[in-house]
Amino acid sequence: MLTTKPRPPVRRVTFGTPRQKEMTALPTSHRPLWRAYESQIYQSLLAEVPPSAEVRFDTTLPGRFSGIERQIDVLVTDIFAGLEKHQMIVDCKCFSRPIDVIHVEAFAGLLDDVNIPLGRLVTNRGFTEAARRRARHVREAVLEVIEIDDFELLSRIRPCIGYTDGADQATVSYFDGVENITRTITPQLAKRLFQQIAPDIAGRIVLPHHEPIATHEDPPAV
Repeated sequence: MLTTKPRPPVRRVTFGTPRQKEMTALPTSHRPLWRAYESQIYQSLLAEVPPSAEVRFDTTLPGRFSGIERQIDVLVTDIFAGLEKHQMIVDCKCFSRPIDVIHVEAFAGLLDDVNIPLGRLVTNRGFTEAARRRARHVREAVLEVIEIDDFELLSRIRPCIGYTDGADQATVSYFDGVENITRTITPQLAKRLFQQIAPDIAGRIVLPHHEPIATHEDPPAV
């Protein structure tokens, strides 16, 4: 006898514009890094908010002062802090340096223009002290630092990857524009990077506690 479990509540997810659908459909290596970061934040929000929330990705809202449609990275509609249902704007900034006061000012202007008091400004590189001081005077605005997904970043950098048979970690080395960086990553991430950079080598990789793994120091140019 077959039995079925009751379905959980369905979270409403809205993909806002044709541009967003087109960019999401692109292979990972072809998406701009900023788009990958927006998608990462969007996915983390889906896991964070309750099923009753509505999450809209890459949408627009009318500006009451500017008179134009304002682009919104992520718009969340839910009951916040036990109050009545409100909307919250999440703005994602994938930069190579910390967010400065000018970006906080722009975010405050966006919130005011679309008349939404709740906002989260998210970045991968942190905030300057001036930006943090300015944000304290933006009502209900939260600053947050979320690192970009390692695979999204490293698959574009195409780093040198090293792995030793039986080790529980691998290493990557690359130049970040300022200095040479060497850090550790998991063997699982190393294999994903090999699959992206050098598929012929990835096919010979065996993760720890199995057969010897191929090592690779300098990915061939594509």
